[in-house]
Amino acid sequence: MTSISQPVADNPVDQVDHQIPKNDVQPVEQYDPQENVDATLRRSTRVRKSTIPSYYIVYLQESDYNIGAKNDPETFDQAMSCKESNLWYDAMKDKMNSMQSNKVWKLVELPNGAKAIGCKWVFKTKRDSLGNIE
Repeated sequence: MTSISQPVADNPVDQVDHQIPKNDVQPVEQYDPQENVDATLRRSTRVRKSTIPSYYIVYLQESDYNIGAKNDPETFDQAMSCKESNLWYDAMKDKMNSMQSNKVWKLVELPNGAKAIGCKWVFKTKRDSLGNIE
């Protein structure tokens, strides 16, 4: 047999008056969004800097303005037949030796059915900012 407990009238929680006295009620103020329409917006006073600094130097592209050396050879045959051929040949040897010492490539036999990757020498005269040959 189970008994269900009944609320007791002597319980002080049941005897609490749930009414709030009128002198404790404070009115709630409603916010009117149209009230501060005349307020001015704050703007940043930070000084804006240029995205490119003043010490930045822009160099012209040779292809855009054709400012390069007009005597630069375009092919290996032209480089070997011009009057500076010994200089071009020495520069090519230096480049090949540099690539070999840095182990850029390794010479191997070409497997049957494989095609070799081609290459092209690009000959350009290096000049400093004053136009002198380096």
